[in-house]
Amino acid sequence: MTDTTPADQPTPVSPASTTTGPGWLIPVAAAGTVLVAGVVTLVLIVSLSVIGSGPLPTAASARALLTAADVRNIPGVEIDNGGGNGVTRSSLATYVKNNPLADPATVRPSRCAENLEGWLAWAALDTTTYSGWKRDSIYQARNIVVDSTTDFGPEIQQSRNFVTVAAATAFMNAQRAWYRQCAVARYIDPGKAGNSATFAFAPIPVRVGLDSIVEGSTDHGRDAPPHLVDVYLRNRNIVSVFQLTTNTNPAHGLDPVSLAILRAAANKLRSVG
Repeated sequence: MTDTTPADQPTPVSPASTTTGPGWLIPVAAAGTVLVAGVVTLVLIVSLSVIGSGPLPTAASARALLTAADVRNIPGVEIDNGGGNGVTRSSLATYVKNNPLADPATVRPSRCAENLEGWLAWAALDTTTYSGWKRDSIYQARNIVVDSTTDFGPEIQQSRNFVTVAAATAFMNAQRAWYRQCAVARYIDPGKAGNSATFAFAPIPVRVGLDSIVEGSTDHGRDAPPHLVDVYLRNRNIVSVFQLTTNTNPAHGLDPVSLAILRAAANKLRSVG
């Protein structure tokens, strides 16, 4: 961009600019009015931006999980809310306690067991000094049932309300790093080596209009499903997660059922705020 007046030439000074009477005050006053109006407009824009990107309330996270109504029109999918599979809520402290770190000796590479606590907590981030330690809430259920893979039972569904948007973003970044570092990991059953399994994940390029992580795996080992789809979605300070089993290799694209569930989950999370 070039200035209207070359930088190496002085700006011409008109005779009127040396006047100290009303003729000098009027244009200054007008400029001041424009400046004030500009500041007010800027403040308004900033305020609206802050309002639009601020944290959502805890109640919004409770509404983020899929219900039977959300998947009613998806063939092969149902929500099982019976048999103890209803939605439960816990504090972050309780969630961390109930989801301790895996034993590094049972994971290869061992570093892949060092930070992940359950699906929605990280040891490096979620400490007692974290501002949301006593504030964050986590909702969870094991209730997504896909008819084509019923042998593997209901799958997990969780959501977490972070104290700030920044905290939720940091969690997503940590999760992305974990999938890059632990794309291929082997989980060893110390009591029965035959039950060990290897999971090889790779990102699936799909856009859902939210900050998202979608990873598909090819699995090997006894009792391991042929493929898994791990999904993390973020809307401001809420992160929701679910995992699906599938008989179709995600490397070739998501199967129609998994894609439909993904879109339904994204729509549900987007609708809460």
